[in-house]
Amino acid sequence: MLNLPHPWRGIFIGPPNSGKSTAVKNVVVRADPPFEQVYIVHCDPDGTSEYDDLGDVTLLADIPPPDEIPGYGKKLFIIDDINMQVLSKEQRGHLDPAFGYVSTHKSVSVALCLQTFFNVPPTVRRCSNVFVIWKSPDERTNRD
Repeated sequence: MLNLPHPWRGIFIGPPNSGKSTAVKNVVVRADPPFEQVYIVHCDPDGTSEYDDLGDVTLLADIPPPDEIPGYGKKLFIIDDINMQVLSKEQRGHLDPAFGYVSTHKSVSVALCLQTFFNVPPTVRRCSNVFVIWKSPDERTNRD
């Protein structure tokens, strides 16, 4: 993976177990200079261990409002495995500014990991400047 210029806004799309989180972790460990702080919004922050190897990260259950996201300095927000279809209106209202206002005005990089591109909100798609898309399995080749 490349050392992406900070701040960046990325969408990582692919089927389960395709390597989305691993790709984002690769970006984290290869960042030069390193990120000062990494925040991870995860559907199961207490039950996941997939980011333990990154060391000191802050796990969150919800997307914080823009005014609560600390800015300036090299920081990264990772939004991983959040079900966009059941995301509350309030949480959706926090997601859009994270990609628009927070990234550009507070100098915070943001990564969104999802399983399907169709669930990415339009504002997030428009504001993103990094797209990593894994091929979905072809259902025609999986027939018994």
